[in-house]
Amino acid sequence: MDRSIIILVIGAVFLGSLMRSTFGFGDSVVSMPLLALFPIPFSTAVSLAARSQSFLFFQAGKTWTVRFF
Repeated sequence: MDRSIIILVIGAVFLGSLMRSTFGFGDSVVSMPLLALFPIPFSTAVSLAARSQSFLFFQAGKTWTVRFF
């Protein structure tokens, strides 16, 4: 894989995670169409988007605490 494609894939995943951290949703809405434009297999694009989503979900779960009053 070429270095420029790797940088573009990282940028697409970053834009998706930025969208999720800003608005609370939309990481797949942004990252999947961008990843589909690159010359990588679609199954690889789907797995990259799913891994980034699950990583963000578990990171948010570690920092979010439930407080009972």
